[in-house]
Amino acid sequence: MQEKAARSRLLGWIRLLRLLVWIGIALLLLTPAATWLGGFSYAGEVAKGLSLGGRFLAYAYAAPPFLFVAAGLAQLLVFCREAKDARVFAEPATRAIRRLGYALLAASAAMPLARLLLWTLIVQPPEAPQFKVITFSIVLAIAVSATFGLVCIVFAAILKEASALAEENASFL
Repeated sequence: MQEKAARSRLLGWIRLLRLLVWIGIALLLLTPAATWLGGFSYAGEVAKGLSLGGRFLAYAYAAPPFLFVAAGLAQLLVFCREAKDARVFAEPATRAIRRLGYALLAASAAMPLARLLLWTLIVQPPEAPQFKVITFSIVLAIAVSATFGLVCIVFAAILKEASALAEENASFL
């Protein structure tokens, strides 16, 4: 009876994770488009001064970090599939978490270039007061993303080693 309740709770958490992953992917795909093509947010106000081609170029510059993170989140769907079968230590599950980490590192690496390209397109002078605020927030976002990416990679390595150790111990029984 307890096993059935535990299985039910596990499936509930997996459904919630899948829902959050899909919401995250949708937001990550829509945010740069809404900002640069739709004209929402402060950056969108800047974009309104650009030609249509310039807005598409700004979108192309801004999108890669978001796309990397969306691809990383999609890896959690693989993890959910494995977790559904209670195989969180299986190779596909640990690989999915590791790939999420790599995607976050890729987004961290792509963000400075994306922002630099956007600044050259917008031609915002470095003396502008919002430049320092934007720069700090970008550096902070890069640091958080890179740290979380490394955490995912290390966590996946721990899961993999724990799985190997459990298999080795099971062989002695």
